[in-house]
Amino acid sequence: MNGLRVSPWIAVRMGFVLAVWCVFEIIPWGPLPRLQRDLTGSALHALGYRAVPIESEGVPTIVADRRHYTFTPECTYVDLLLMVLPFVWDVRPGVARGCLRVLVVSTVVLAGNFVRVTIALALHIDGGSWFLCHDLPDTIVFYPAVCVALIWRLRRDHQTLSDDSVETPLPESVPC
Repeated sequence: MNGLRVSPWIAVRMGFVLAVWCVFEIIPWGPLPRLQRDLTGSALHALGYRAVPIESEGVPTIVADRRHYTFTPECTYVDLLLMVLPFVWDVRPGVARGCLRVLVVSTVVLAGNFVRVTIALALHIDGGSWFLCHDLPDTIVFYPAVCVALIWRLRRDHQTLSDDSVETPLPESVPC
């Protein structure tokens, strides 16, 4: 059979992603936006910008060049992580390797996002368009990352299922 073989677990993974998408906004993410704000503010300060971290009506904010930049849970890319990690997690090579893969992917996503947000704010403070500095790069990173994780999982499942299915030939005749 030459068709795509898909693990039934893909439905569980997709269900988790759907659940995350449905409840993401009501989960209290607490310190994550504040941490993103503080790290970004420190980076901007190190780059020579005057960025002051404040709380504006309970929302973590940076004030720079008389502009207010608010930090929401989406700014942390925790939503991207929660959408990607179900496709990255795999215990078949062992729990330790599965955890290591999750740790590496999480580190890459969070570090890359920190750089993305810092550059976006620096470029916007310097007069760039918010759409070009923030919105476009966000779209270019977010949606393809989810698609790449899904495609990677489908290919991995197909490979694993193909390797596991050793076809045993039927005998020429079955005795009665």
